[in-house]
Amino acid sequence: MHRLSDRQISVLVGNDPLRRWVAQDRSPATQAWCSADGIAAAIARPALAQRDRVLLLGQQASASNLLRDLLPLLGPTYRPFGDRHLVDHILGQVPGLERRGHFYWMWSSAGHGMPEEVRSGPPTPLRCQGTVSWAEPGDAEAIGALLARNFPDSYAQPGRPGVQRWAKIALRNRIVATGAWAWSEATVGMISGITVEASLRGRGLGRTITSFLVHEALRTYGTAGLLADEDNSPAVDLYRSIGMRSIPLLAARVRINPMNALPHAAEEKAS
Repeated sequence: MHRLSDRQISVLVGNDPLRRWVAQDRSPATQAWCSADGIAAAIARPALAQRDRVLLLGQQASASNLLRDLLPLLGPTYRPFGDRHLVDHILGQVPGLERRGHFYWMWSSAGHGMPEEVRSGPPTPLRCQGTVSWAEPGDAEAIGALLARNFPDSYAQPGRPGVQRWAKIALRNRIVATGAWAWSEATVGMISGITVEASLRGRGLGRTITSFLVHEALRTYGTAGLLADEDNSPAVDLYRSIGMRSIPLLAARVRINPMNALPHAAEEKAS
């Protein structure tokens, strides 16, 4: 394998939204490698949406060999992910990995099949009064409390590194729906943390705040993206209904087993 230069990373990333998001403007923290035969590649980025991640690309056998060589260098915190068929094959070829989860990469680009409500701006919620707006710094505590009650596992949390901006819907001065831009890059506005007060679900609040975030991301970044758990069917259906396309992905992780632990990156570099 060989490490790619900034120019080579740019060629590898191209105009693909997922690759652009993982590469994160090709800052010094982003690293990428190509397999010796040139038909597989990997893009690694630490602390991306709360995880050290490595995106695998290319032919199955070559990608498996590439990851087998990379894991001792990267260390056990990195989570391989990518096309579902590719990662499923890798799980059978690379020792020490276990299946982590099925999810979708979902995205929209400006002008590509977006409903009028997203292109022109979101409507007000059905059967509920209140409009969506950007949150103020003083709203952080209320947003955190809403997430704690309704979506405690959200990667996006107020004050967490990489979480850039929150939107809100308030009824009678109480925040009842929220969502954020988080871990975005120059051309991909990443959406995370969308949640609605449980007692008010089914009234259009989730659609309203999602449409607002997607609309603003398209206007600001050109592309809106998000990661959605496959088993969260209502959310996936909502995102698709506002024109977001989806690609099924699979994530893996290094199995936690002290007897078979991979060397830490620092130890590998020192040897």
